[in-house]
Amino acid sequence: MSRLPRLAILGVALAGLVVLQVRHQAEPPPPPAPVAAPAGPAVLPPPPRLAPVVLTGLSDMVERPLFSPDRRPPPPAKIDPAAAPPPATVNLTLIGTIVTSHGKLAVVMPDKAAKAEYVGEGEVVGGWRVETIEGREIRLTNGPRSVALALRDGSGERRRDPKR
Repeated sequence: MSRLPRLAILGVALAGLVVLQVRHQAEPPPPPAPVAAPAGPAVLPPPPRLAPVVLTGLSDMVERPLFSPDRRPPPPAKIDPAAAPPPATVNLTLIGTIVTSHGKLAVVMPDKAAKAEYVGEGEVVGGWRVETIEGREIRLTNGPRSVALALRDGSGERRRDPKR
């Protein structure tokens, strides 16, 4: 057999393979088989129990902090009591007092607040401690200073209880 018929047969065979390959790629793959859904909600096994942490074993973390260059804890912060001076003036307005057999309350309004506050004897408001609540007056202290706040009458004047 001469070369020409062999090349012709080989060319036809290759062309047939190319056609088969193109047809195979053009066909979409068959859809996957449907998976049956579980009958109820999935039940997961419980998570494994962790061993309890012994707090005494964590003391090294505090004594030798990992991210400190010298592996020593920082010195405790020093609070200077003189850094925040107490307020010089009373920025409160006495709105009312409530005196019952169960206790005493004062209704005060801080100057820059939108809401009144109810305070009892011994409580602190605006940096001042409420010492006494009597009738139409309260006594506030701040360190050695002591101030009396009285209710205002309708004219805006502060006045004391008429019983005094």
